[in-house]
Amino acid sequence: MRYDTIIHGGTVIDPANGRHGRFDVALTRDRVAAVEPDLSHADAHQRIDAGGLLVLPGLVDLHTHVYHGVTYWGIEPDAIAARSGVTTWVDVGSAGAYNFVGLREYVMRRTDSRVVTFLNISAVGLTAPFGEHYNLDNCDVDICCAVVAQHRDIIVGIKARIEEKTVGTNGLEPLRRARLVADRTGLPLMVHIGSGPPALDEVLTYLNAGDILTHCYTGGTMRITHGDGTPHPSIIAASKRGGHPRCGPWCRFVRFRRRRGYAGSRRAARCYFDRHASTQRARSDVRHAHLHEQIHGHRCLTRRRRRRCHTAPCADSQPARRRHAVGRCVRRCRPDAATHGHLPLL
Repeated sequence: MRYDTIIHGGTVIDPANGRHGRFDVALTRDRVAAVEPDLSHADAHQRIDAGGLLVLPGLVDLHTHVYHGVTYWGIEPDAIAARSGVTTWVDVGSAGAYNFVGLREYVMRRTDSRVVTFLNISAVGLTAPFGEHYNLDNCDVDICCAVVAQHRDIIVGIKARIEEKTVGTNGLEPLRRARLVADRTGLPLMVHIGSGPPALDEVLTYLNAGDILTHCYTGGTMRITHGDGTPHPSIIAASKRGGHPRCGPWCRFVRFRRRRGYAGSRRAARCYFDRHASTQRARSDVRHAHLHEQIHGHRCLTRRRRRRCHTAPCADSQPARRRHAVGRCVRRCRPDAATHGHLPLL
């Protein structure tokens, strides 16, 4: 059989199909036609030598902002996707109930990458850099639930930024309302932390199994460690609420369930801690192994230096042309190659 392209000599990491090793990948048009240990005998119009590289399905970036031109934080996803191997972008809270339709119509429908989103509890989203929760009238639970019901195919969670610069004098009330929306809709809750008030202990009481604490390594007053590097007691308590402690890879594989997509392979997933865009990334990575042992009582056997790439299994619900952008995902495994992953401390 003749293929359009064969990528040979690379290390294929494809957890959805149980592959991790040296495989050749054959492409026909925009589909993966074959994955075999050796396709040297096959005929192909083009051959790509991937020796010393990782060959991955499209990656999932769990923490992004892609509502460019409308919100303060936002990039054009396709321009970066072609260079990073990210084929699924999870926009976390750029849009709220008042401006969500614009995100869907003018960004999601016009990008080649797959985009799903966490809906911001604030109806104005991230239009400004801070202050979205200053006016509690914007944190309307009923309106938020209605938008989730209308766009359930692409809304996979609820987002709330909880720190002094975003809540002002309203404290935990925006988070309480976000918790209500998450419970009513059955979606996970992602909470952004930084510098309080409120305090980390107060925030963590609102998180359940499967929820996400993001920016936890950015070094604000709501940090998850003490000055000596030991984990905060509330983090240990959150670990126990999240289910059985487990030793996982540095960047957890993320898949989105069909029609009910959310990060994690099971609804009863643990809480995850996201180290999004930390300038102390290398230091945080080294610290993680020490923290993991203190929180869970055993050492993490997976070393980050072995694999620095965040991968995502291809989902049957994705269009065929987006299942495997393998050509974009042949990339060197180097320290700066990982996307904004989240650490499965729980």
